[in-house]
Amino acid sequence: MLGQVFAFFQELWTNFLNSEPLEQVLAVTSLLGISVTGFVLGGRGNRQKLRDAEQRIGELQKEAAALEKQTAAQIAAAEQDRNALDPAHWLAMAEQERVEGNEERAINTLDQGYQRVRGGLSQVLEQLAAHHASLIVGPDWEVNLADARRLAHSSHLLDPSNSGGKALLDELSVMDESVLEDLEVIGSAFLPTDPEQARRLINELLRLQEKHFTAGHYRSCVLLMRRADILCRRHLAKDDTLGLLISFHLARALLLSGDAATALNAISTLLPLQEKVSGPEHPHTNRTRHLEALILFHLGQHAQALAKADTVLAWQIQKLGDDHPHTQETAALVEDIRNAMRGGGDDAMEPA
Repeated sequence: MLGQVFAFFQELWTNFLNSEPLEQVLAVTSLLGISVTGFVLGGRGNRQKLRDAEQRIGELQKEAAALEKQTAAQIAAAEQDRNALDPAHWLAMAEQERVEGNEERAINTLDQGYQRVRGGLSQVLEQLAAHHASLIVGPDWEVNLADARRLAHSSHLLDPSNSGGKALLDELSVMDESVLEDLEVIGSAFLPTDPEQARRLINELLRLQEKHFTAGHYRSCVLLMRRADILCRRHLAKDDTLGLLISFHLARALLLSGDAATALNAISTLLPLQEKVSGPEHPHTNRTRHLEALILFHLGQHAQALAKADTVLAWQIQKLGDDHPHTQETAALVEDIRNAMRGGGDDAMEPA
């Protein structure tokens, strides 16, 4: 291949030497013209590329400057947000105002900071109070009951409009001596060592939750059933019928204490297991479906609630008859759902 290329150029050179002088001059001129033209065009292209590169560098510098400015603004905003929620920052600002003789502005600074956080702090304290309340069915029930009451009271003081904190405080405040005696008895036996002891304690918790349910202490029912659920998970089989019963009462208590969303999650977990263990046609399974429809109704999911309630009602009419209390209860629920869908939701039934 190399030999062929060499032979080609050798032939061109020979032809050049053998050509007339004028032809040689023209050949050289043409070659130089091509070279110069290429050089000129190449130079122009390089200069354009240089200009394009300089323009792009300028654009990138502008973008970098804008991004730096945006980042600085975001950092400043984040710092401002953090300071707005930091009591130490309020105190420092208030102290500076006092140094400058502005006592009124100092107080306004502290009050504005407090107003920004008090609602959130109230909810935090409510959840801490609920946690300690859940521990009153246990060995250290007296300490946890005192802590729960203190936290619930603080939650209510921070934000009186927080209905959850107020409801928890009311229930903790009205626990009478008989209820406390029950808690003490259960607390002394709260750590069973075998499934039979656990079963006896769970049954006692179920009995107590019925007592609280009758008295309208729905949050107490939630606490009792959560404790029972812990014992069941530790000591009994997953598909034990006691576990199904606990989950049902827990979901019902959650709904009645105002936590319909958590109640729906509990029912969604319970229902498939109950259908598997007890069967889809079992009366207890049907009661769980009724509770599911009721929860959906209180969540405002009327179409789903109506579809499920209609299914429950059809089963009850066929199996229990029109006059059975459960049938009548579901019929009333169906009517309330339809009334709400027609725009007459003010008369919606209370959960039962």
